Amino acid sequence: MHCINRTDAFSTQVGLSAVHPAILNQDFKTGLERFLNVMGYDYRLRLHQGLDRSQKLYFDLETPILFYENASSGIRALADLYARLYTTMSHASFLYLDEFDAFYNYKLS
Repeated sequence: MHCINRTDAFSTQVGLSAVHPAILNQDFKTGLERFLNVMGYDYRLRLHQGLDRSQKLYFDLETPILFYENASSGIRALADLYARLYTTMSHASFLYLDEFDAFYNYKLS
């Protein structure tokens, strides 16, 4: 069993940027894109290697912009939730989301 609640969520200071090296790959990008689309946000995302040779997530626009640094706080919260789900779902037989309707998108409830 695994429980996710708002107090366990990633800090907005750390966020996905700290998680990227461990989980940022094409599957994560595709899943996050789908997750955001289901929540009502029609974003296309792109992976690109940064100058430091690490993968970075971008909004796929004519001029790509960094995703996490430019996303709204609500989109960052959803992305952080998705990152939590992505890393825990493979080894959790039961997942409990505590008070998610109060802190995340209403469509989750």
